[in-house]
This record gives sequence, C-alpha cells and structure tokens, in this order.
Amino acid sequence: MTQQSSMSNEFNAKLESLNLDSVAQILVNERGWSSQQTERAIATYAKYLLLCAQNPGRVLVPSAEIDLMLHLHLKTGSKFAEDCRRTLGCIIQHEPVESCNEADRQIWTTAFRHTKALFEKTFGFGTMGTSGGANCFTIATLSA
Repeated sequence: MTQQSSMSNEFNAKLESLNLDSVAQILVNERGWSSQQTERAIATYAKYLLLCAQNPGRVLVPSAEIDLMLHLHLKTGSKFAEDCRRTLGCIIQHEPVESCNEADRQIWTTAFRHTKALFEKTFGFGTMGTSGGANCFTIATLSA
C-alpha cells in the first residue's frame, strides 16, 4: 500500500466519523431535500474540507451548495472547530465577501475558478457541482 493510499484511507475513516446528522436533518426536514441530494451534498462538502486541509493558507471559494453545508456545520458551534481539528488537523476560517470593489471582485472570481479547477483535478470533472461561487472564502490553518 502506498503512503498516499494509506493517508487517503486514514482520512476517509476520519470523514466517516464526522457526524453531520443534524445538518442532514435540516436539509431534509426544513429545506425539503431528498436523501440522495443530501448525501451527495454531504459527500461534496467533505471533499471541500479535504481540499482546504490539503491547501493550508490558500484562499478557496466554495460553491453556493458547499457554502450552505459550511454554514449549517458552523451553526454547530464548537463541534465545527473540533471536527476540523480532529478530522483535518487544521482550523478553517470562513470569511464573507459582503461588499467589494471591482478589483476585489476580480480576485474573488479568479479564486473561485482556481478552486473549482483544483477540486475537479483532485476529485474529477463536475464533482464540485454546478452552482456558482458563494460570496465568501475559506482559509485553512494547520492546528498545533
């Protein structure tokens, strides 16, 4: 077994230990999502978390769907921070982009394109979904 394969298996085991049942319940019960749609969104979100962990210090822009998952996970408070530290070995900061000038908008747009390209290079074409970029960005910092 290669080192990368071993790391991937270890990470997958940690991802499976994430309990996003409360997030799934909100999607199904309050937003009317199907089980299949919810499972796909959670899987895509988990991949985004991995991408953040693999690229510490890099500005990544989630899709609108991934951002929804992130917001629901953030609502769990300290559970989000603990999940990131335990599962990913990092802290993920979420920063909204509320108002910005044209130059900032271009930086954000470029960051979303780069994020989508990196996501698809890592996980396959079309795996980030079809929604546009969310009005935010994330940055992962390795935890001590």
